[in-house]
Amino acid sequence: MRIGILVIAVVLQLLAPAALAGGISLTWGSKCLPDALGGNGSDITLQTFACDRNSGVAVMTLSFTPDHPITVMGFRATLLGESNAPLVPSGDVVPSWWQLGAGGCRSSSLSASADFSATQEGHCADPWLHRASGGITAYLAGLPAGELSFTTMQLEYALAEPVALVEEAQYLACQITIDYQKTVGEPECSGCNWSMLWALQSIELIGAAETLILRRPLYNQCVFWQGGDDLSCYARLGIGVPARNTTWGQIKSLYR
Repeated sequence: MRIGILVIAVVLQLLAPAALAGGISLTWGSKCLPDALGGNGSDITLQTFACDRNSGVAVMTLSFTPDHPITVMGFRATLLGESNAPLVPSGDVVPSWWQLGAGGCRSSSLSASADFSATQEGHCADPWLHRASGGITAYLAGLPAGELSFTTMQLEYALAEPVALVEEAQYLACQITIDYQKTVGEPECSGCNWSMLWALQSIELIGAAETLILRRPLYNQCVFWQGGDDLSCYARLGIGVPARNTTWGQIKSLYR
């Protein structure tokens, strides 16, 4: 019994720094990762779809923990996607199913929200309380890199009034929804069956005195569509764990 208690204590000590150090998390589903882990056992990092209907949606939830107290007036999140679909003669380097930006095959199938009124609060608190307005400000698909192609997505939100965040607390940031329209039938946007990974590169907490840039994965930083693994995300996209989170002031001081 004493050995068992010792093992539990060691495990808790190993887990605690990651939970308290400050960072970001990304998961499939409508809950932040700690709450999703206690769900029905569904995979929170892998989303699969038979690509056989136009109904339904896939949801990604972004969450974060500040590493020091900060009063914010808004936030910005940046994601990087990678598709393993082959380049085609038409010049499209991202499957048309993932062309979700303006003028894309499925330009009306991507949306975002920072309204968590329908989400039952758990480990992650809703810091915005209906005071955040904004959404997806950029979606750039088709940045070729050898035999692969990259996609960037950026979201920005402004707050109706400043919100004080505390360190070590886990907060919901926003949710991204991808619907399944134009998967089958006419018009059809092909490429739903190709794998895609999404990595949450950063969440920037914008305050009056500083902008705190969070990059470190708190729990999980990558999610996969139709297949993939952590190696392809962390190694190939080059978003390994940084030495520390950084503020704009610290970055600027390096060049003075």
